[in-house]
Amino acid sequence: MLALGAFFFPPTIIRQGIVAHFDMTPSGSRYIAGAASAGIYYGSAEEITLNGEISHDLVVAQDFGTRVSRISQQGSIVWSVELESRYNRVFSNGRDLFLLSNFTFNGEPRSEIRRLDFGTGQELGFWPVSFPISGLSISDTHLYVAAMQSFTGLGRVAISSNGNTDLVFEPIQLDKEFSNSRYLLEDGENLILMDTFGHQALVHRISDGTLLASRDFYYPTHVEKIGASEFLVLEEHANRFSEWNSATGAVEILLSCEHPLFNDASISPRSINEDENSTTTLRYFGTTSVCDDRVSDPTLYSPNGFDFSEGLAYIADTDNHRVLAYDVELGRIVGTIRGFNNPSKLVVVENGL
Repeated sequence: MLALGAFFFPPTIIRQGIVAHFDMTPSGSRYIAGAASAGIYYGSAEEITLNGEISHDLVVAQDFGTRVSRISQQGSIVWSVELESRYNRVFSNGRDLFLLSNFTFNGEPRSEIRRLDFGTGQELGFWPVSFPISGLSISDTHLYVAAMQSFTGLGRVAISSNGNTDLVFEPIQLDKEFSNSRYLLEDGENLILMDTFGHQALVHRISDGTLLASRDFYYPTHVEKIGASEFLVLEEHANRFSEWNSATGAVEILLSCEHPLFNDASISPRSINEDENSTTTLRYFGTTSVCDDRVSDPTLYSPNGFDFSEGLAYIADTDNHRVLAYDVELGRIVGTIRGFNNPSKLVVVENGL
């Protein structure tokens, strides 16, 4: 079982700050001073191009998470927010938009959670957190938070307030520990965690922490539920998008890099890692992927996040610098948005927001 004492240290409020708020319209260029540290700019849209069709507006984190933008169904930028730190990620419960920021202050890792307005991108609430957060899930009533690595733990907090106050998390104990969950999903009764660096998807019952199902994946980063026991799973370094049945354990690969290591769902993460390390070359920042010379439509390349609505999976195909709209029933890509710089996370804007 997993304790969570770290969640009870009161955080110190440290604002890492929104640098600027952009409202991209073709109405000319002018500057309007905004509140606090944010400025609102009106100007021409950036180079975003749409091929095919998408059925929803999207909020996309790109530029390694330093820019968050709302993209219309027509492929134009509605608004964009720039942030000082990198690796900001967006989350939603279909009604509220949240922004998770991780940064370092005086050598200590911290996190901040913001609630943003879907329509304008303006900040509606702010919560400081005194430990680094790796994953976040939002239900209608609670934030579910997974702490990062050495702070490993899981907790939840009510989201009835508008923020700007210290958060005290109610710890949740689980049968199986996890190392670093970049994404978790709450479905009412269960929590589905992507244990990214533990190479597993884990399903736990919330009420007593019982482990109900698990399955090996290679750096899983995101999951969405599409049936009673059916899930869509994205694996960053397997360059793969699959459907997983947690009741039977079966996995069907929907999209993947065209390489034998990633086209066979039965190959273990350990085997992939060993084979990949023996066939990659070093760069100054690490290793290149074996998929480097195999990237072409419809291949995925280091995808980081997706969202699912009305039969469509919108995938942040990070190192291909694009967002894909994939029709799960038809089994094919129906739309592509290009012009991003490393899109990492995204959420669907539901109708009326």
